[in-house]
Amino acid sequence: MDVEDSAQLCVYENQPYGRLKLTEFKKLSAEIYKLCGIQLPDSKLSLIEGRVRRRVKSLGLNSFKEYMEYFFFSGWQGTGTGTFDRCGHNQ
Repeated sequence: MDVEDSAQLCVYENQPYGRLKLTEFKKLSAEIYKLCGIQLPDSKLSLIEGRVRRRVKSLGLNSFKEYMEYFFFSGWQGTGTGTFDRCGHNQ
């Protein structure tokens, strides 16, 4: 790992709520596609991470992991629509 990679790693580790994992992104993107017909390639991970990060904060959760549990196990009603709207539009 060179110095630049190390510096980037430090920036990412200091992000509030951690990082959205690729597996989490794929689960979210599959659900978004199923419900809205919006296909999100892996290249949109950073975009979705930023939008979901705001949703995590607004819900008072502490991590993306908590959001994934809330989203999939509590039912997405009330949370999903807001997330999908933000993912599909430039908001």
